[in-house]
Amino acid sequence: MNQNRKEMRTKRQGISAASTRGEKIKCLMPHFNFANLKQCFYELANNKAVGIDGISKEEYGKNLDANIEDLITRLKGLSYKPKPARQVLIPKSNGKTRPLSIPSIEDKIVQLMFKKTLEAIYEPIFLDCSHGFRPNRSAHDAVRRTREFLRENTTSHVIDVDLENFFGEIPHNKLLALLEMKISDKRYIRYINRLLKSGVMIDHTYYASSKGSGQGSIVSPILANIYAHYCIDKWFTEEVTPRLDHRAKLVRYADDLCIFLNKEIDIPKVQLALEGRLKRFDLRINQEKSRTLILDKHKFWISRQPTFDFLGFTFYLGVSRNGRCIPMVKTSSKKLRSALKEINLWMKANRSKLKLSDLHQNLCAKLRGHLQYFAVTFNSRAISVFIHHAKLIFFKWINRRSQKRSMNWKKFQLFDIAHPLPQPRISHRLF
Repeated sequence: MNQNRKEMRTKRQGISAASTRGEKIKCLMPHFNFANLKQCFYELANNKAVGIDGISKEEYGKNLDANIEDLITRLKGLSYKPKPARQVLIPKSNGKTRPLSIPSIEDKIVQLMFKKTLEAIYEPIFLDCSHGFRPNRSAHDAVRRTREFLRENTTSHVIDVDLENFFGEIPHNKLLALLEMKISDKRYIRYINRLLKSGVMIDHTYYASSKGSGQGSIVSPILANIYAHYCIDKWFTEEVTPRLDHRAKLVRYADDLCIFLNKEIDIPKVQLALEGRLKRFDLRINQEKSRTLILDKHKFWISRQPTFDFLGFTFYLGVSRNGRCIPMVKTSSKKLRSALKEINLWMKANRSKLKLSDLHQNLCAKLRGHLQYFAVTFNSRAISVFIHHAKLIFFKWINRRSQKRSMNWKKFQLFDIAHPLPQPRISHRLF
């Protein structure tokens, strides 16, 4: 197994080297062999939801070798056709829902192999301004780079852009045309086209896919990044920036992006160019969530400066310990309220189903998950507030497990000392 992994990694390194040299990549389908597909199966999570066929990873693995051999035969004979994904609606904090596509286990195996080969091709040419869904990059890197630009400039002009239904609007024909610029394996492109057009099942009704790449699909993030690379990143870096008289910088995480400019005069130029560029690629800006603003450190002492939200954090100007005006971040109020609301609803629903120890253990896991993302430099107060309110919610609902009050505040404090919740400690440094 380790030998197979080394061979896979070596072959992908060869693809990356050829891509870096600017060569078109050919003969990619031979990578969909027995060893590689079997390795993809083992790398899939065990506890994920099943697709429309109802087959779990455990069931598929009972006869794994035969199933993989059958899959390879169909791939070689061009008879493999991805099943429609099962679509579920995930509630959002604003009351709306987000569609999530759940492929079958066999389609997940194939998609993971496509993801690996696409990453080998495109990671060497992706630009530093892109951070979402990439190996060894995270939202914290995007937050760090955003703060760096705000720190380096006395006056920062920010264009905060949100793309409307980005994953659902990507046109298949234009995405495939972009892929063909780097990939000459026609069978490989043909299977990506089948993946894109496999459609979804909603309440036992099939809906064909004429555009978009469903969120929840393993291969969807890399395909979206490829489209955004050519549509936004490469264009902004190679065509927009050289035409501006002043410094400009782009930070993008999936469909969220911020453009930073040194001079106000460049704002209308960039906005007009961006709208035209997105229209050409059949995308559009979500005007409700997009805005422009100016952060001026000189005016911080005489007037209130605006703030903006990016990746769940609010960026604002504050005062450092030595009295200087510097950019800081904190958990956005929207995310803080949403996280506490989720904890409140979970405690309400499970207060009588679980033992007190299990309630406490599950709550700690939820709090650690929140801290793992939001425990960044400057955000100590917000995460402390979050832990405090979560503790109050816990106290409230354990006293509603029956008609009789479980414990008063004094007893609860003793319980908290014996079984403390996770402590708010900074785990991500922004400088």
